[in-house]
Amino acid sequence: MSLKEVLQVFGALFGSDDQLVHGKVERSRPTSGRVRGAYNLTVPSESDEDDIQRADTVEIECMDGRLSTKGRPRLFGHDRSFRISIAGGGVQPAEDRRLAVAKTIAEIHKANPRAVVKVAGHDLVCKGFDHFADGRASRARRVGRDAEHDEIVKELNLTISQAIRQGADPKRIRLIVDEIDEGSGRYRRSRDIRPRRR
Repeated sequence: MSLKEVLQVFGALFGSDDQLVHGKVERSRPTSGRVRGAYNLTVPSESDEDDIQRADTVEIECMDGRLSTKGRPRLFGHDRSFRISIAGGGVQPAEDRRLAVAKTIAEIHKANPRAVVKVAGHDLVCKGFDHFADGRASRARRVGRDAEHDEIVKELNLTISQAIRQGADPKRIRLIVDEIDEGSGRYRRSRDIRPRRR
């Protein structure tokens, strides 16, 4: 499959993620900033192939509105970046969704071998993760932040491992856990985690 074909499948599968949430959803371009205070659904299309080929960084993250305060400069540090925001981000317990993300990462690396792909999930109960994993995020959060982080990292590693099996470059993948402040409910920081290959 080419990058263009993978992006078509990706768009068909994730393009209706706005139906999973109750709240304001903004659709934005993968090369633009986030809309503050809203869910940000950013699904690439086949017309984005050139932007992906020019990008230094591609981030696959959750569309959660609490991440809307996660400013671009803090995350990317430069302008040649491409953002994909979907329900759950890199945390995709549903096999069809995980496979689509993994194939997309592999095709990004084939089209642009220098791109670093950041695969991210977030704490404080990701509704996408919770929805597709029958409440597992909520149950882990009740145990505590460490238990929730363990579940997030486990799921991110499954996505990354599948991407590597599809042909992604393991040296050009970063695993990110975004932390949300419990008091304010806003983005606090991103933690770079070492991926575990399976």
